[in-house]
Amino acid sequence: MSDRRITRINDAIKICMSEIIRDNIRDPRLKNLIISITKVKTSSDLSHCIVYVSVFDKNQKKYDLDIISILNNASGLFRKLIAQNLDLRVTPNFKFIIDDSMSYSFEIDKLIKKICSNDNQNIKQKNY
Repeated sequence: MSDRRITRINDAIKICMSEIIRDNIRDPRLKNLIISITKVKTSSDLSHCIVYVSVFDKNQKKYDLDIISILNNASGLFRKLIAQNLDLRVTPNFKFIIDDSMSYSFEIDKLIKKICSNDNQNIKQKNY
């Protein structure tokens, strides 16, 4: 299958999966969390699909494994709803993985701000 078609399928699954999580998942453990689909990778034969998820919460590290297990346990529901919404010959099996690139980028941003503030303090001290 062409890369262009896989890219279109990945985009369609990402949009549809986001809507499903927002509208259809009623698990009380996910009630106060913001779950964002960051990336979708589908195999070329459409048999498997890896869904990368970011979770926004104060205690993100604490809940990551719980959220992934909840989403992976509901993968049959996701497969059924994706099959209803998208016209694919084969509906893939879904596997959810935490994407911690957002938290990594926040940490890098903090470090850069800290370095910049230290540099500004050093410049002020040298001017006096």
